[in-house]
Amino acid sequence: MIIGDEVTIFQQTTFGSYGHKDEAKPYPTVKQGAIIYSGEKVIGGIPVHKNAVIGANSVVLTDVPKNSTTVGSPAKIIK
Repeated sequence: MIIGDEVTIFQQTTFGSYGHKDEAKPYPTVKQGAIIYSGEKVIGGIPVHKNAVIGANSVVLTDVPKNSTTVGSPAKIIK
């Protein structure tokens, strides 16, 4: 997993791959300036782009664009 500079990650956050050992998908990448609030889950080779915000308890299954805010389960872009 790669975490960029100036990233803020709050407690009870889960980053992970999925699939069986031989078929495992890549881990997420969190880019510079992202803020990830408590309890969220980012699963698979998903990029969280520069200055993105992920709201508390979100389940992220798709890319999080630059300068966006994403919330919910499953997560949706609201800004």
